[in-house]
This record gives sequence, C-alpha cells and structure tokens, in this order.
Amino acid sequence: MKPASESAEAHSNLEDLVTLYNLSQRVSQARSGTEVMRAALEELAEHSPYRCTIALLQFDPAGQPLQFHVPFFYQPGVGVQPTNDFVPTGEDELNPLLDAGQTVAIADVGADPRVPEVLRREQLSEGRPALAIIPLVVGGRRTGNLILSHTEPHAWTESELRLFRSSANQLAVAIDNAQLFADTQRALDETRLLYETSRRLSTALDVDEVIEVYLDQVAARGPYTCSLVLYEFDAAGHRTAVIAHAHWTPNSGLFRVREYYPNERDDLDPVIDAGQIVLISDVHTDPRVSATLRQIQAVADRPALAMIPLMVHGQCIGLVVLSSPQVHRWAEADLWPYQVTASPLATAIDNRRQQVLLYERGQQLAVLEERQRLARDLHDTVTQLIFSLTLIAQSVGTVYRRDQAEGERRLGRVVELSQQALAEMRALLAELRPVTLVPEGLLPALKQQIEWITSQEKFFIQLVADGYTPRSSEVEEALFRIAQESLNNIVKHAHAGQVVVRLSQANGRVELSVTDDGRGFDPALSVTANRDGGGLGLIGMRERVEQLAGALEIRSIPGKGTIIRASLPARQ
Repeated sequence: MKPASESAEAHSNLEDLVTLYNLSQRVSQARSGTEVMRAALEELAEHSPYRCTIALLQFDPAGQPLQFHVPFFYQPGVGVQPTNDFVPTGEDELNPLLDAGQTVAIADVGADPRVPEVLRREQLSEGRPALAIIPLVVGGRRTGNLILSHTEPHAWTESELRLFRSSANQLAVAIDNAQLFADTQRALDETRLLYETSRRLSTALDVDEVIEVYLDQVAARGPYTCSLVLYEFDAAGHRTAVIAHAHWTPNSGLFRVREYYPNERDDLDPVIDAGQIVLISDVHTDPRVSATLRQIQAVADRPALAMIPLMVHGQCIGLVVLSSPQVHRWAEADLWPYQVTASPLATAIDNRRQQVLLYERGQQLAVLEERQRLARDLHDTVTQLIFSLTLIAQSVGTVYRRDQAEGERRLGRVVELSQQALAEMRALLAELRPVTLVPEGLLPALKQQIEWITSQEKFFIQLVADGYTPRSSEVEEALFRIAQESLNNIVKHAHAGQVVVRLSQANGRVELSVTDDGRGFDPALSVTANRDGGGLGLIGMRERVEQLAGALEIRSIPGKGTIIRASLPARQ
C-alpha cells in the first residue's frame, strides 16, 4: 500500500494532467491572444488561492520591449476581471533571469534586493508582498510573464508552481500562434483597406473631396477623433500657414472646418519633418509640447495625441492627427489604419493641388493667347483700316479744293472705311462675349448670340430649329462655336441682309447650316489666307468637326452669298 503522501502526489499529478488537457482543448479553439489568456486564467487559476495575471510584452518597430499589456487578471473568489492596463518596461536585476527562461520566486518584495523600487511600491500598496514570475518564452525570446501574487509573505514551493510552469510553454506558443493569426488577418485587412481607400481617393475631384473620402473610409473605423491638418507654402517652399480642414469624431462623424493655427516651430517639427510619427500620451507632461499646442488640446480636452506626417517628395505637407479624451499610451494596433493609408492620402492631396496649379496656369496661358490673338486681329483689321482712314482724311481738304468730285469720292471712302472698322470692332466684341452652354444648352446660347448681334447690326437673322433635341455637350459645344464663328465672319465681311441659322437632325446625325445673302468669297483663297491668322477660321472649323467624326461643307461664290454646313454624329 502506497504512503498517503505518494497517493496525494499522484492525485495532484492527475489533476494537473486534466487541467493541462482542458487548457490545451480550449486554447486550440481560441482565435486571438486575449481569448487564449482568458481561457488560461480560467483553467489554471480556478482552484488556486493566488491572484494570477498574464502580462504580454509589446515591442517597438525596432523589436525593443516597449510596454506590458495586461488585459485581465484572476482574483480568487471573484474570477477573471478585465483591466486593459499598459505597464512600462524597465531595466532591473530580474530581467536577465526572466529572459533566460528562469522562474523568479520572491517571498517578500520588501526584503528582496533584486526587486525594483517601482514594483516594490506597487505590490506593497496592493498588499501583495509575495510574487512569483514565470516567463513566457517562444523561440528563445521572452514574450510575456505569468505572474502569481499572495497577500502574505510566502515561500513558494515547487509543487505550487509546477502546474503554472508546465503550462507556460504551451501558453506562450498558443498566444504566439493566435497573434500570428491576428497579424495575418490584419495584413489582409490592411491590403483591403489600402486598396479600397486608394480606389476611392483616385476618383475624388479636389482636395476637399479627398479629405472627406479619407475620413469616411479610414477615420470611421477607429475610436479616436481624427483631424486633417494641411500646410500652405510660399513660392520659396517655406511654410506659411497651418490649417485644419476637417475633423471626424466618434460621436458626431465628419464635419468640415477652416481653422487657422499659429505657424510656429517647436521641438516636434524636426521629428515631423523627418517623416516620423509623434506619439504623446499626455500633452500636459510631455516636455516637447509647445505652450500653444498644450493650450489648444486643453481647450479641446484631448490630452493624448498621435501625429502621422503626410510626406510628398521628402517634404511634410500636413498631418493626420489622432486625439483621445483620456491619457493614452499609443500602441501599434491603434495606428496601423492611419499609417498604411497616409502615403496614398498625401499623394492624392498633392496631385489635386498640382492639378489646380496646372489649371490656373492653363487659364493664364489661355488669357495671354486670347490677348495675343486680339492684338493680331486688331492689327490686321481695325488698325489697318484706321490707318488708311487717317491717310485719306488728311488728304481730303487739299484734294477737295482742287477737285470737288475727287474730294467727294474720298469722303465716301472715309465713311466706308469707318463703317468697316466699326463692323470689325463689333465682331471682335461678339467673340469676346462670355456665352456658355452650361446649363442652358445650345438653343438658348444661339438665341442669346443672335439677339446680341441683331441689336448691333442691321441685318436679320432667322433661327430654325424645329424638332431639335439636346445632344452631348461636346457636340453642342462644337456646333455653337462653328455658328459663332460663321456669324462673326458675316458681321466682318459679308454685308448681308438676310441670314438663316438652321438646326436639323436625321439618320443619326445632327446638322447645322448658316446661310447668308452677302457678297460671298472664294473658299480656297480664304483658307490659304487664314492659315496664319487668328480666330477659329475655316481651318479651325474643319478641325473641330473632324475631331468628332463629322464633316464640314463650305459653299460660296463671290457676289452670291455663302452656306456653311456642319454635320456630326448625333450623340445623346
């Protein structure tokens, strides 16, 4: 018969094996590190008189220990309690032992010289002087600690620690596997988020829409207030303004703002300019924070800040700013949605700004070209007419005294030239009038143009457009510009009495014709003369029509009027 001690030992071993088996079953079904830890606490500490805690190490991007995360602890007689604490790491005499995989058993933290002062004060303030720390090791690297504590000084025995030590390796591997699964899932989420955000940003029309898309797509996923702050620069590239464009809050969602902040540099700027993320747990205690920023966050009652630079070609153009109403130690998991989408956001903002600059430069170039064209037209027509008129007028007095008939003829020529100059000026003014097709369309624009010309000239213009239905903007734009140029040419050159502008459609095509009873011209000679001139001209008319797969017909005989007919595919 076995001694009672051996029987008790065998029974204890059997209970440990059952516990380890149950633990194995539960952790194999867990999908996250927190699920593994909750299962471990419930299985291991359920029949234990000790408080039990699992603390996981979190590492910075360089792989150095950053802090411990404690999501739960087990309280005897109460069960598993959520805590979600973050505890800073430190250098002390216990770390080399734990890193080597050794269990550290401390009977009384008040008497053990190896215990760091911070840990000693914490344990004594909680009335838990006895402490046993079992390292969780995977692949030779400590990933956390399994911690037991007791309300009285206590000399830990091997039998008390055996179950926890036996489960430590299994627990460490299970947590590591769950985190690996979570990391893989997060990588898929990052790829999905990056793809969808980039796709939506690519369709945004301007900077404001880019910001709205970003906040709706990214900021709405998180529990933090997210602000988009952009810098403005002068021609030399120096920052001139700091402007908040929009905020997203968990309670209110998106709202647009235009908040200007002081353009001052502080200790955070060199870090931000280098493209590094700035993490501030509490603006009131961080010495890097300027008085202005501290005051701004105090008014907003958001002490925790994370600033993610938006970098383009090595220059910071703005910030994604996260803030929290509580003091918060930022972890990598908090930041990844914002980090992974910062680059496409910065690129989209820069692209829209460049488009605006190109558009403005294009507008300036168009204005310059129009001024040059107007100068050429004035020189080629009005200026030459006025010069000729001046020469004739200067000779009228002398000639009239010598030959009255010749004087009368020259006076008639003065009147004729002045009328031509007036017609040319009116035609140029008609070209410069800002007539638009949007939103009115082709027919209202034609009516407006015809009304203005007939108010200035003495010939009659009839518009015939029975049955015409609106077409695509590019078709209507082309037809209007051809009609406009045709009417301007009539004003300048035709001396017409009657003009008919006709719009019709048949057989899948739309046709515009402008017919006048003026003096006509030779189309071949006019095209040759117009190659180096300004305005749309006959060549320009033909090019515009051919770009839309249409055809242009010009029929004119000197002394018998002119017909200009444009035919285009009738796109709806």
